[in-house]
Amino acid sequence: MIESLPTVSTDTFAEHLSDPTHTVLDVRPMAAYNGWRLNGESRGGHAPGAKSIPLGWTRYMDWVEVLDDKQIAADAPVTIYGYDGEDAESMADKLDRLGFTDVSLYPGFSDDWMADANRPLRAP
Repeated sequence: MIESLPTVSTDTFAEHLSDPTHTVLDVRPMAAYNGWRLNGESRGGHAPGAKSIPLGWTRYMDWVEVLDDKQIAADAPVTIYGYDGEDAESMADKLDRLGFTDVSLYPGFSDDWMADANRPLRAP
């Protein structure tokens, strides 16, 4: 397991979303990414530009191929968010084992981003 992971603020997370060289990864269930309110959140959807790889996929399929399909490269910076820090940390650990070196966490997605009506959300 990675010993310590950097976390980013809401403002830094917003910057990552607008940076085409930075991957933002949503590890919540696909239904949450698509807008379903699974944990009682006030709004549904995902951060604009975020790519979805639900943590559950890492247990049931050859998810490493999905990284390639979604053009998520080990040499690019990645910020991970989910419903809780444990899910994001678990995905960060999996990426670390695959050679990803620039991984950070955004722990404020549910409490800060989704709760702020001024922050954009998308749902397919």
